Amino acid sequence: MVVTRSEAKQQKEIHVVTGGGGFPGFTLGKKLAQNGHQVRLLDIAEPVWELEDGMEFIKGSVVDKTIVAEAIEGASVVYHMASYGMSGKSQNFSLEQDSLSRKFPEDAKADNLGLRTARIRFMTC
Repeated sequence: MVVTRSEAKQQKEIHVVTGGGGFPGFTLGKKLAQNGHQVRLLDIAEPVWELEDGMEFIKGSVVDKTIVAEAIEGASVVYHMASYGMSGKSQNFSLEQDSLSRKFPEDAKADNLGLRTARIRFMTC
């Protein structure tokens, strides 16, 4: 499909923010929406703030291959702001290497999601 320059300007770029339920991710998403982008927030925790126009929220984990594939569909940019251990609840768990390897399984890597061939820019902060 060929998109002309004028059609491209009419279509909003989709920006995905993982960790969008937390303060840093939500703040980034809000700024992107205010700058005219379509924003998808992905997080296991729902944001406590009201979504701006142009923002949507998807509840799910970044280690869930199906949810991530759904969230990034049609996206131009992904900002990976999700983290493990930022909420008070998760700090009660031991962060040994073994537990991290179980928490972030090999199949959750971008290679297996087919993202290397997709034209998506990944931004990690």
